[in-house]
Amino acid sequence: MRTITKEIKAYKFSELNDTAKNNIIFGEFNDYSDMLEDDIKIYLDEILELDYSNLGYSISNSQGDGLTFTLNSLKFDDIKDSPYFSSYKKSHLKYFCDNFHNIIEFEKKNHHYSHENTYSITFYDFNFSEYIVNNHRATLFLDKLHDITSDFEDYYRNMLQDIYRKAIDFKEYFTTEEYINDICNCNDYEFTESGELI
Repeated sequence: MRTITKEIKAYKFSELNDTAKNNIIFGEFNDYSDMLEDDIKIYLDEILELDYSNLGYSISNSQGDGLTFTLNSLKFDDIKDSPYFSSYKKSHLKYFCDNFHNIIEFEKKNHHYSHENTYSITFYDFNFSEYIVNNHRATLFLDKLHDITSDFEDYYRNMLQDIYRKAIDFKEYFTTEEYINDICNCNDYEFTESGELI
């Protein structure tokens, strides 16, 4: 038996031609799902500082693509200057936020898709109505909470769309030469001429 040693030229990612780079980007380094989810959660937790649950998303160029979650609470500072709520008194908005978990009810309508319309948002009066019998001012206030809820639905869906666009940016960055080159340099990865990891 003989042992034959074959010399192989080793290349840095930046030294490869475009074909080899694409083989790496869409082959060896194409599984970025964990990193994508980490970036989305960091954005929600640390940048937007949202209190949410039931995060779901799909970024696969299909009709069900999108991003959703349910909000567990809503901060007054987040909505007080929003154009969606400009017609309301600050005191009403403050009440809405303070009692958000009792007023708003999220329900998942479609478990196959992930876009912003898969959740329905309904006003849940938390038995408030039993205290407003024959009380005209209280009735008007309850109607106002209904109106705020309706505008909150538009606010919520627009927020989901904005965050989904941010998630697309994250995904696209993971397929850039800049990102792959940084990963390869940090880990001292080397490749064959065709783009196979050595």
